[in-house]
Amino acid sequence: MNYDELKNKYDLPSMDEIDFEFEIDKEADYILREIRRKINSKINAYMDLIHGVLQPDASEILQMHEVGFFTEREKSKLLKLYKRLMKISRHSDELAISFDEESEAIFIKEVYTQWPEIKEKILTMVRKMKDSWDKELEEDNNMLYMG
Repeated sequence: MNYDELKNKYDLPSMDEIDFEFEIDKEADYILREIRRKINSKINAYMDLIHGVLQPDASEILQMHEVGFFTEREKSKLLKLYKRLMKISRHSDELAISFDEESEAIFIKEVYTQWPEIKEKILTMVRKMKDSWDKELEEDNNMLYMG
């Protein structure tokens, strides 16, 4: 079944909208699987960024620098976002094991509906990370010590 037929059957967003947000291979044989995989890939990439703030690796200079600019309140909000993203990711993992066309369509609709809010929260975090590189923390000099 092509995407237009699936779109009508399950009331999905247009392919252009989905492609814009998640960069879909429009020629995939199992288009709903492809969309779910791309969504999950993007979700996992953002979870990695959040993880770097919540549980920074001391050997990663960029994480140690950026984490210093987040307040405990902001980290608490990021933990909530991380949990939300993890639930989406695990749902995708479940669907990868037990493929069901209708369940894939429901997943895509649910994530796409939530995506603007999720994206805004991620954008706020990424901007803060970017802006941190225009500033210095007192600890920056200590982070560079490798002895």
